[in-house]
Amino acid sequence: MDLLYVKEHLNCKNYVSDFHIGFNYEERKAGEELDSEDEYFHYIVFLLKGELEVSTREYAKRRFSQEEMIFIPQNVEPSGVAITDVKFLVLSFDNQFSLCDQLTLDSLRVYPESEDPFVKLPIRSPMQMVIDSLIFYHEHKIRCKNLHAIKQKEVFLIFRTFYTKEEIAAFLSPILNWHLDFKSFILRHYQEVKTVDELADMCHISIRSFNRKFNESFGDSPYS
Repeated sequence: MDLLYVKEHLNCKNYVSDFHIGFNYEERKAGEELDSEDEYFHYIVFLLKGELEVSTREYAKRRFSQEEMIFIPQNVEPSGVAITDVKFLVLSFDNQFSLCDQLTLDSLRVYPESEDPFVKLPIRSPMQMVIDSLIFYHEHKIRCKNLHAIKQKEVFLIFRTFYTKEEIAAFLSPILNWHLDFKSFILRHYQEVKTVDELADMCHISIRSFNRKFNESFGDSPYS
């Protein structure tokens, strides 16, 4: 199937050319290394073929295989190597995301913390259907950022509807348990908001939890 009006699509201001925006499909040969160029993003890696070995500041040389996915939070210096020939899809996103109106990150903190920072989840058939559609769009050079935003919401909707809350909490435990650098995040983003409530929303926590965490990190109230 041919893409219509190719020139209009490629010249559109919403065309995604930046690797770190939305989804990116990758293939690597056995032995090739993988490195993240930007630590300000979170990554979900969907492994479609082969086996990958991943290391971060939290763990070293952990492997996962096709039909599995892992979450890599920002600021952990990730690196990896292809154990076999691999094909994978990467979703890159920052802290301004939402799982679902009925499921917030704050609500997942009631579940036990994962003792192992390296958590794998299976790519279940509904998630695979979303991935297949993304690969189709990639092959046909459909790289609209609005489409990427829609598909990102669809991915998190699949999490909400086909994975248990315990699975989601374990998968996202680096965010839920503040293994991220809270202080550097605040210093990087505080000028983007007008109120403390907006800054708490960016961190996906209640204002009460935000005030407590802020005081622990800065020794003062956010209002001061």
